[in-house]
Amino acid sequence: QTLEYSPPEALIGNPWVPFNSKKPESYDSWSIGVLALELLLGTPNIFTVDQRTTVLLTNRMEKKGASHEDIQRALYLAALSQFCIFVPSSS
Repeated sequence: QTLEYSPPEALIGNPWVPFNSKKPESYDSWSIGVLALELLLGTPNIFTVDQRTTVLLTNRMEKKGASHEDIQRALYLAALSQFCIFVPSSS
């Protein structure tokens, strides 16, 4: 499994959600979408944020004692939000 092509629900959540053999099409659909974005944008780095956002978010989270994993998750969510595909939960 390549993490860059896994859907967000597989990367974010508690606990880790492994491949769901009952709904393999959700992984396939997400992966095809990622490949399409890579081709359209001409770069494999589609889920990244700009340097300013990276520094600001990292500094804020480090001050609050966040782990490296938490910071990486926050940066991934920030990148997803740029594509308007992340809907924050109400909880």
